Amino acid sequence: MENERSTDKLARLIIILASVAIAFLLCRYFSGVLSYLLIAFVLSLVGQPVMGLLRKIRIKWKAAPDGICSTGSTNG
Repeated sequence: MENERSTDKLARLIIILASVAIAFLLCRYFSGVLSYLLIAFVLSLVGQPVMGLLRKIRIKWKAAPDGICSTGSTNG
């Protein structure tokens, strides 16, 4: 195997640094959307076991629909 030239190493380094900079700028630009996505992800992880428990509740061998299980008892 022949050794890599220094220009190839420099080009690779420039491409990596540019990619990291672009990724950072995109994350910063879309930070509002990313924060909502992160919050939604956490809420879905927390709500999944709750939905599983509510699906187990049966009245006369019928379970409540998912829409009713997910809304809970809110006064609105």
